[in-house]
Amino acid sequence: MAAEQQRLASIQSSVDTFSQSVLSGLGLTAEARCLEVGPGAGSIAGWLATRHADVVAVDKDLTTFAAPRPTTLRLLQADLTTLTWPPTRHPPPNASPPARHRSSDASDQACRGSSDASDQACRGSSDPSDQPASNDQPASTDQLTSTDQLTSTDHAASVDQPASTAQPTSADQAGLVDQPASGEWPEAFDLIHARFVLCHLPERDDLISRLAGWLVPGGWLVITDPYQLPAATSPYPLLQRLLAAYETRYGKHGTDLTWSRGLPARLAAAGLTNLGHAGQLGCLGNGPRDRWRPLIEPVLPELLDLGLITPDDVEQWRTALADPAFVDIPQFTLAAWGRRPR
Repeated sequence: MAAEQQRLASIQSSVDTFSQSVLSGLGLTAEARCLEVGPGAGSIAGWLATRHADVVAVDKDLTTFAAPRPTTLRLLQADLTTLTWPPTRHPPPNASPPARHRSSDASDQACRGSSDASDQACRGSSDPSDQPASNDQPASTDQLTSTDQLTSTDHAASVDQPASTAQPTSADQAGLVDQPASGEWPEAFDLIHARFVLCHLPERDDLISRLAGWLVPGGWLVITDPYQLPAATSPYPLLQRLLAAYETRYGKHGTDLTWSRGLPARLAAAGLTNLGHAGQLGCLGNGPRDRWRPLIEPVLPELLDLGLITPDDVEQWRTALADPAFVDIPQFTLAAWGRRPR
């Protein structure tokens, strides 16, 4: 569990500010109903709940959820691949939901994060005139090159710390963790956000269409997933071997680390409009800016067992990370969004 918490913390510290920038640019109102799919440690779900009136976070396993929980945030334990909306299951009688923790103003501000202009990722859009008004959006995509140049934004954003490390209650184990005070779940959502989830699920293409169907007219679907750059293009033979093994390992588990390239087209195929996309470069190495040790270290034993790397590769990897001149760009994070027509 400790390694998984470190992995999730690394993701949050390197990507939260980027995700918050994308979501802030949609122009959602305070009354927006939001669904966070696969919340992980919960930083984005918690951040949304400080800005919007009704947030639901759904995951098959909620044991890693560690963010403070304002009263606007509810958790639903369910398998996304079989979930229908609204859900029909109910908690058992007399089951006690986990205690809520109100986050302080300071932690709310830390969760939001900020970045200066040099840290903003360049964005692309099929029709900039259709994009919601926001200072985070470019005035025109004409300012971008045909390759939509990306900038690295790997500075750390603060990660919410749990007010309690209590184990899941019987309500957690039963399925529904929370039940709205009204006794009903939202019929549909103004925002559905899924980050680093769909690329791991074989049903990923069908899920886009299903999630789009859970939006209100005018609602937004935002999908964020990694795009792994070809391992053979790394300037380091060590990383060529290690990153190829990493991609092979995840492929064996059903993950597609290059699927995200087609996200805008898939959102359009699901009937969404006002399409847009943005990217953020990742950083491996470069001393304290490294975000990949927590991702690579937990899978090294499996990579060794599969014969994809050698013990010498592992030793070289750990030695190389100690050198701040050792730096590479293994992947970038791609966010794409679309809006259900009114």
